[in-house]
Amino acid sequence: MPNISSFLPFMTRKQKKVIVTFTGGMGAQILSSAIYFSMKNSGNEVYADLTYFDKPPVLATEGVMGQISQWGWELSEFGLHPHHFEVYPGKNTASEDIIFDGPRKIQLGLSSLKDKDVQKYFAILNTPENLFGLEGLQYICAHLRRGDYINVATHLISDEEFVNAANKFTSLCSNLVIVSDSSIPQELKNRFSSISKTCIFLDSIDAITTHYIMRHAAVLICSNSQFSLVAAALNQGGLVLVPKNWGSTDGIADTVGLFGNFQTLNS
Repeated sequence: MPNISSFLPFMTRKQKKVIVTFTGGMGAQILSSAIYFSMKNSGNEVYADLTYFDKPPVLATEGVMGQISQWGWELSEFGLHPHHFEVYPGKNTASEDIIFDGPRKIQLGLSSLKDKDVQKYFAILNTPENLFGLEGLQYICAHLRRGDYINVATHLISDEEFVNAANKFTSLCSNLVIVSDSSIPQELKNRFSSISKTCIFLDSIDAITTHYIMRHAAVLICSNSQFSLVAAALNQGGLVLVPKNWGSTDGIADTVGLFGNFQTLNS
């Protein structure tokens, strides 16, 4: 595992102003926010770059190569709004430590989410109205990241791997929940139903309900997405499986080692 201090220069040096870039959907925005609040709490001079949100939200069409969604602000469900973040008054230059998307940001975000004080920012303020009968149940949850991600992904976890991973735990937990951001094919539904008598397929629910279900899973099987990874980091009592191969995001297998309950799902 790499020396974490190499990813956390702000914890030992405060000469530079730090700017955290915000991009992407809920998972990416939580990671950026976690870094921002952790640094603020540690006494660093830190700012948020929110210029990503200058463009209007656009939902990409699944299957159109290279096209990806432009997300709007996704943190309102946590009581967080853009005015809660201080924007750098000047122009970003080489004199600031700018935290862009990439392995370093994931490392910093996950490290920040270990802090109980930071976790509080991302408490789900209102229990979703419809939890599809899952209240009080132990369940396995598999998150299939599809949607616009298939337009740009260098690697996708196969359906077969999700089924095989879930099958390892169905003898311990008979309830299986499959969440996806695109329609789940009937053939795949049949595969999951063959390993568990109690299957719930959810492919058209909102992001905050999806996150709530993932956070409360007894076993969470993640895709190679930041939405999955953040839900895993905020899952306090479950066993979490994450893919070793994240495609173009190098170093993720080392990054997830920050959390003791993480296991790896070979791909």
